[in-house]
Amino acid sequence: MARQRRLFTRQEELKPLWESLVVNILSVQEMKLMPTFHDACKFATIVEMLADDDAHTTVTDHRILEQKEAILADIAQYQTKIKRELVRLYVSQPTIGGTANLDTTSIGETEDVDFSILDRATTLFKCDSSWQCTALLPYPTIFEHVHVKKFRDSSFTMLNHLKPEVMARPTAILLLKDLGLPEDTPAIAKFG
Repeated sequence: MARQRRLFTRQEELKPLWESLVVNILSVQEMKLMPTFHDACKFATIVEMLADDDAHTTVTDHRILEQKEAILADIAQYQTKIKRELVRLYVSQPTIGGTANLDTTSIGETEDVDFSILDRATTLFKCDSSWQCTALLPYPTIFEHVHVKKFRDSSFTMLNHLKPEVMARPTAILLLKDLGLPEDTPAIAKFG
C-alpha cells in the first residue's frame, strides 16, 4: 500500500510536468493526437520513471527532459496504435450491399497499414456517444468533438465511441464526383 501511495504521489508530480511537456511539444511540432495523461502513464518510459527507486525518486522537469526523446518515441508509437485501430474500424465497416473490401484480420501489430485512408475526405467517423448527435468528422478532428472529448481519460476507451457511418462514405463519394474531384481527395483539401 505504501508503494501504491508513492506511485500516486509520483503521478501527481508528473501531471503538471506532462501538461507543460505537451504544450512544449505542440509548439515545436505538429502532432495530430496527443496522449491523455492517463494513457501517458502507461508508457514504458513513464512507468519506469515513476517506479524508479521503488517510487521514491521525485519526478522533476530535469528527469522529464532527460527522457524526452524516449517519451517522444512512446508518443509516436501511441499515435500509430490509435491510427491502426481507426483503420481497423473503418475497413471493417459494413457498406451498402456488403462489407468493406479489406480484411481486418490481417491488420496485426506489425503489419503495414495504409494510414492514408484516414486522410481522405470519404473517411468519416460518427460520434456514437450520444444518440442525438449526428456529427460526422474525419481524423483527427473527431477527437476534438465535444462528446468524444468527454471520454478522453483514455483515447483507446474513446475508440469505443467512434463508428464509421455506413452512409457517409457513399454520400461523400457522390459529393466529390459532383464537384469533379477524385475519390481519394484529402480531407484537408481547400475548395474555391
